[in-house]
Amino acid sequence: CIFAAGILVVAGWLRYAGTAHSLNPNGAYALLLVSQLLTGVAQPFYQALAPRYSEAWFGLRGRVTATMFMSLMNPVGNAIGQLLAPVGTVRLSILVLAVITTAIAPVAFALGERPPTPPTLSGSKASPSVPETLRRMSRRELCDFAILVWGFGVLVGVINSVTTLVAQIYAPYGYDSNQSGFLGAALLIAGIVGAIITAPFFD
Repeated sequence: CIFAAGILVVAGWLRYAGTAHSLNPNGAYALLLVSQLLTGVAQPFYQALAPRYSEAWFGLRGRVTATMFMSLMNPVGNAIGQLLAPVGTVRLSILVLAVITTAIAPVAFALGERPPTPPTLSGSKASPSVPETLRRMSRRELCDFAILVWGFGVLVGVINSVTTLVAQIYAPYGYDSNQSGFLGAALLIAGIVGAIITAPFFD
């Protein structure tokens, strides 16, 4: 979590550095591309953190809801970013997001790894490594896992692409950057509300 927070801080300031007036367009685009790549690298850390953290801290009747809330922080952050980003100029908007990221990042140091008394037996055990987990899986489980990874990866890629390019998608239809931000936030909020409603049923 601390490592991923550090990556996001670096990505935020690299993105801001790409707005410097002294840079040529190719240099600015390269910095933007690197910052987006770093942001993409940080996401899997948080997505993998949520189920393990809820397993360590919550019992069976609250684990799905806890995982849902932690997993929703990514789209909630995106929705907040969609609403906050269109502030003044593009350069000022990117600066605001970099400052917010830097201010929030130290919270990662406050997270405890596990409670003094684990709520379940599985919460008290260390997770096996990825190669060990894959070795233990049957052929059928590997196939199911591959389908989930592919489906989830495609959906995350599509949603991230749409929310990143929302202004470019709606601009040809006469929407300004503020309206596009609201439309992007509405898309994410619909998913958040749906997850909040359904997670307790799974628990």
